[in-house]
Formats: sequence, structure tokens, C-alpha cells
Amino acid sequence: MATISNAVGGQGTLDADVQRFHERVSPDPDLAPYFDGMDMRRIIARQIALFALVVEGPARCNVARK
Repeated sequence: MATISNAVGGQGTLDADVQRFHERVSPDPDLAPYFDGMDMRRIIARQIALFALVVEGPARCNVARK
């Protein structure tokens, strides 16, 4: 059975899309302050895991909980 994840390009596409989003948000003077002092690696990993879960892909989050 095909999943939505496969239809949108799979895990690699989800990873790339979230990375591209943050590459565009980081330099934006209006949006960047929302991420000041945040662990961006953790945020990105969690966002990828969330989107993967939403599109029925493999929910993965390799970030240890603190």
C-alpha cells in the first residue's frame, strides 16, 4: 500500500524540506528571534519526525529526551 510519504517523495524529501525551511527562516529578521537560544538540531529533528508521522512515514526522532 502506498503512503502519503511515498507520494510526496519519502523521508529524504521531508528531511530536505525542513532543512530548506530553516535555511529561509534563520536569516529573516522577523522570524529568527523566535529561535534564539534554541537547540536547532533538536527542533529540526522533532519537526521531521512530526511531518513523517503526519504523512504516514517512518516516525523517527533520533534526539534524546532531556
